[in-house]
Amino acid sequence: MRMPGITVRQKKKLAGAACRLLRVHSQLEWEFFYPSLRRASALDDDFLDAARVEHRTLDELVVELSHTDPHNGAYASKIDALAMYLAHHFREEETKLFPRARASGLDLRELGRRIADRKAQLKD
Repeated sequence: MRMPGITVRQKKKLAGAACRLLRVHSQLEWEFFYPSLRRASALDDDFLDAARVEHRTLDELVVELSHTDPHNGAYASKIDALAMYLAHHFREEETKLFPRARASGLDLRELGRRIADRKAQLKD
């Protein structure tokens, strides 16, 4: 994602903030969302396994990006790759995962409260 007019320092700050948010997002899904769906049998194992592989790829990109110098020519390419993977991941969640979660009978309000509580802990 090319960002003309933005300084290298600003890019690093934005990427750092995005990486922190993505780490929290990933951790919350791994700790709460996927295990709850697996226990409720809301999704077949293949679908959840594919989601976990996607998360591993996203996690690896986040780590790579956070260890790449923004002056490095690969920095923008890594941001582009991360944006592409995120768009795909979020589209999969919205179109496939969330509808199945709603139909699963899970108490999504309670799950949401538990996730919000944990998210608050991770931000501290």
